[in-house]
Amino acid sequence: MGRSITALPSTVADVAGAAVRHPRTGVRYTVAPAASGRLRFTDEAATMSREAAWAVGSGAHTQSYFFAEADGLFQLPLTWYARPKKWDLSPGYQGADHPGFFREARADCIACHGEPLVPQAGTRARFLDATPRAIGCGRCHGDARAHVAAASGQGPAAPSPVVPTKLDPARARDVCDQCHLQGAVRLLREGRAFGDFLPGQRLSDSVAVFVHARPGEGFGIASHGERLRRSACAQASGDRLGCTTCHSPHRTGPARDRAAPCRDCHGGAAGAHACSGPGGDDCVRCHMTKGETSDIPHTAMTDHFIRRRPDAPPATGDPGPLVWVARPDPDPRDPAERLLLGRAWAERTRLGGPPPAVEAARLRALQLLTDGLAVLPDSVEGWLDRAAMAHLGGDAAGARAAAEHAFRRRPAHAKVAAVAASARLAAGDADAALTAVDAALAAEPGAPDLRVQRAQVLMSLARFDEAGAELALVLRERPSDGDARLAAGLVAQFRAGAAEALPHFQSAARFAPARVGAWLALLRAEVLLGRWDAALATAERARPFLTEAMGGTLPASAAGILDGARARALLGLGRGAEALALARAALAASPAAAEAAVVLALDELAAGRPAAAAASLEAALERAPDAAIAWAALALARRAEGREADAEQAARRARLFGARP
Repeated sequence: MGRSITALPSTVADVAGAAVRHPRTGVRYTVAPAASGRLRFTDEAATMSREAAWAVGSGAHTQSYFFAEADGLFQLPLTWYARPKKWDLSPGYQGADHPGFFREARADCIACHGEPLVPQAGTRARFLDATPRAIGCGRCHGDARAHVAAASGQGPAAPSPVVPTKLDPARARDVCDQCHLQGAVRLLREGRAFGDFLPGQRLSDSVAVFVHARPGEGFGIASHGERLRRSACAQASGDRLGCTTCHSPHRTGPARDRAAPCRDCHGGAAGAHACSGPGGDDCVRCHMTKGETSDIPHTAMTDHFIRRRPDAPPATGDPGPLVWVARPDPDPRDPAERLLLGRAWAERTRLGGPPPAVEAARLRALQLLTDGLAVLPDSVEGWLDRAAMAHLGGDAAGARAAAEHAFRRRPAHAKVAAVAASARLAAGDADAALTAVDAALAAEPGAPDLRVQRAQVLMSLARFDEAGAELALVLRERPSDGDARLAAGLVAQFRAGAAEALPHFQSAARFAPARVGAWLALLRAEVLLGRWDAALATAERARPFLTEAMGGTLPASAAGILDGARARALLGLGRGAEALALARAALAASPAAAEAAVVLALDELAAGRPAAAAASLEAALERAPDAAIAWAALALARRAEGREADAEQAARRARLFGARP
């Protein structure tokens, strides 16, 4: 623990330079020694480079690297893995939707990897002092400064430091569980900070940890507390089996006889529960498997789920409901507990998975949050979660109402103001959204994601020059920011047309390939430019990324939009029969498939039915009002009807959204 964070250039791992290409995005990252003695990490695609200031991890399993910027801490994209002795992508970077060069180290991350840092009021991941420090003695023994002062005659009498082994079993377990009980969902209690827990207190007063009712086969790098609790040995021990039964926090290196506690309980070969193996054999080797952790690659640890036959894995499938570790049988009438459980289900929804399971979790969260907030309406976190669940369900009005409740109660917090801005914009109130996003930036000046959000609001107000200026500031520092690239492309499209926007959309799809909007913007730009082969290729490249981002199943609505763009490309290539068949299927799957409506409308125009063409296009534009190609086709249809004024209005809309005749 004393080596959990090390300031560079001093480092534990024996590392050298390396290059790693991301398997999903193709981006190549490099690491090499710098002249300063530190390590320099580079994103070659975006020509970004940062020096690491701290190594996180003792090097026994892994060593990741952090740098500080704008009072925040960020994890760099490559990690040193000790077992295979190689560099590879850092945790959190493996998927397509990775954070580029800027994975924020939040307060909950730092609280387990080092000494807790004090957040700046009103911010999401900025600290009063963004200097991480290794885990100290106080993490297990409490603050001993008053005791030392008293013992040295420098202060009044003070209590001795906490000795965890002298606490009652539940409080002793909490000392270890503050970092070794990861759970499926881990929530900071409202009004608490990660540095609030002190040894001897109840961990559940600061942090609520939820696990699934049924154990899975995999285990995480910090799931020791949960897995041990599931063991029959622990359940039958009456709290006698805890972490310090087998582990000494102060001893480094392997224990002399790690199976001795097993034999103490089971009575050796002659005991009532004697093992069929030799009396002096290593019980751990057979009854506690060692394997790869589910959340950290290239890392093997001992599974603390003690089983008679670990080689017969637990059943997979539905893991069951979430259970609060501290209160496995909560009072269903207690609004505070219903609210907390609702927040847990909301977090479970965000973790993703198969769409039916995600939707079931969302509905469960929504019901619990509604019940809890009816009695405890001052829970800001509860309102934020309710806003998120309403938004995911397509309920813009419900999302805004919940966000406004949170914003009224905590208007000076960046997270709350940003949520309010998003909800207001989704509800069509751009002026109010700008007020909220400005409040967020006042709390967290210069935050890149808030600048991007402000640019999006300014675009909806047709203030494109201001939006472009905001995005230029972001891209100067973070050229691989996919959201900023997408927004910059939209600004360029509004200003100058699809040709100017195309490079931005290509970068957005590369750096943020899990963003539906990035692929859709790229596809529509290619269609507008008549790049038919490129559009077909883009639709095929997008499909696996979007399928992954949506939990392994691409919804029919998203597939319809992709197929609509493919249909327009096929028509451009002269494959009319294929295009018409695909367009009909795409529009049936998604009314927002504007390109599919264009294909059908052009067919109606060719058949001399401009009114039918216009009706089809107007229906699609209600769902996709920024589809320039559909506006351009509508202009053709209105002109064919002899409605010149309507045709000119549609042509203006087409030009506004990037179509250049």
